[in-house]
Amino acid sequence: DGARGSAVTGAWGGSRMSHIRIVLCGRTTVTDELGGARLIAGVKPIRILEMLALQQGESLAKDVIADRLWDGRPPRSWVGTLESHISTLRRDIGCVGRSSALATTALGGVLTDDGVSVDVVELRRLLQAAGRADDRTRPALVTQAVDLHQGALLAGNPYSLWAEQARTEVETQLVEACTEGAHAAYRTGDQATARSLAQRAIELDERAAGAWQVDRPLGE
Repeated sequence: DGARGSAVTGAWGGSRMSHIRIVLCGRTTVTDELGGARLIAGVKPIRILEMLALQQGESLAKDVIADRLWDGRPPRSWVGTLESHISTLRRDIGCVGRSSALATTALGGVLTDDGVSVDVVELRRLLQAAGRADDRTRPALVTQAVDLHQGALLAGNPYSLWAEQARTEVETQLVEACTEGAHAAYRTGDQATARSLAQRAIELDERAAGAWQVDRPLGE
C-alpha cells in the first residue's frame, strides 16, 4: 500500500517548514530538501495527503475528505478521527501547526504551495503552458510533463473512485497534449520528438487516432 511506498525516514529536525516534494505519479512518496524520504504512518493519512495534494492551494471540505476516506460510510466520530489523522500526517511530513503548509479550518483542509511542490501540479502547469505555446516550444513543454508521469497517478490507490477519476483526467490530458505536441514537432521537422510523443500517447491510449497519424508515417 501507499505506506510502504514512503517507508524510509529522512533527517529533518525542528518545527520550521523545509521544502518537501510530493510525488503522486507512481507510488506516493514524500521527500525532504535533502532527498530523504519521509515515513507516513498509516494508509488513511496518506490518502488525505493525496486528496489535498491533487488540488494544491484549494480547500477540500472535511465532509468530502471523510466521505472519500471511509468510502461513503464515515464513523460517527469521524471529525475527531479525521483530525487525528491530519495531526499524524503533519508530524510525519514535518509540517507543524494549523497555519502551516498543511492547514485546516472549520470548513476544510488545504495544502498550500509554501515550501511544497507536487509533481502532478507541475505536470498540469506544463500542459497548460504547452496549450498556449507555438509549434517550436510546445513539444519541449509536453516532453517535460511526460517526464513527470513516472507511473500511473496514485498507483497505490487503485480502487477509490476519486483516485480513478483523477487518473483518467490526467491521462486524457496527456494523450491530447502528446498528440498535439507530436503534430507540432512533425510540422517543424523534428521527427524524433514527433514519434516519441506519438508513441507515448498510444501507450496511454491505443485508440489515440491522432497519434497514430504521426507514428505510422514515421515508422514506414
